Amino acid sequence: MPTFDDLVGQVEEQPRFRVTVRLLLDAAAYNRASDLQVDLDVAMARPADDDITVESAVSVAQELADLFEEHPPATFVFEQLSAAEWSEFEADQPSDRGRDAPFWRDLMARCCIDPEGASRDGFDRLHRRLSVGQWEQLRAGVEAANVGLFDLRPTRAATALLRGTRPSSTTAPNAGSPDPSS
Repeated sequence: MPTFDDLVGQVEEQPRFRVTVRLLLDAAAYNRASDLQVDLDVAMARPADDDITVESAVSVAQELADLFEEHPPATFVFEQLSAAEWSEFEADQPSDRGRDAPFWRDLMARCCIDPEGASRDGFDRLHRRLSVGQWEQLRAGVEAANVGLFDLRPTRAATALLRGTRPSSTTAPNAGSPDPSS
């Protein structure tokens, strides 16, 4: 078992924790995808024996798939501050931490390592343009990078996959009932 000093040394050698946030920032692409989804729903609601309907549904589905491939989400990567750096950062900030507080834009600028060149001014500009939901995803991402607990438990998807490929319990083989049938 490692000593405390060994453990501290291992932690000092490790990279910092990072949280990735993906946001679709292209409103025109989103709007087009919404229109295509309506078109697809209409095409799918028509009788299946209509070859033209099937052809147009496949065409719309392909256009939708192409749109998603052509307009990937923007990726923001936030890297944690150490507890000491967090304390120093916090000491220099006003106490207001509401969703729109300058605190979050300062923290994002300080912790954003991708895309390169992130700045307070840039996050101010995004704050004025993004939806509340998009902004909340960024805010939650930078918060998670700094106050997250970071655990290595399997994700829900990994757990569900493993449950689907392994028996979850053993069951007794089917056997005849000891009681006579009625």
